Amino acid sequence: MYVQKGCPHCETAKQFFSERKLSVESIEIGFDPILQAGIRSLTGGQNFQVPLIVSYLTQEVLVGNDPIQLQRIADSFSPVAPHSAS
Repeated sequence: MYVQKGCPHCETAKQFFSERKLSVESIEIGFDPILQAGIRSLTGGQNFQVPLIVSYLTQEVLVGNDPIQLQRIADSFSPVAPHSAS
């Protein structure tokens, strides 16, 4: 996950994964023009936006902290246990 210091959206995404005890590497982009250019290439050349999450398991690139999309990425970390019928 690429993040920017002080970004509230980045903190929300980090907290989301932390609460689920999922290990996600955070890379602080700072003002590094090489990292910013890499992010632009992943988002189709647009201005860089963070958080940018790259899932190597699902081959997805997610920009932002939408809970539904974050959950989809989190679900790819491990199989979901089946629900028992009551």
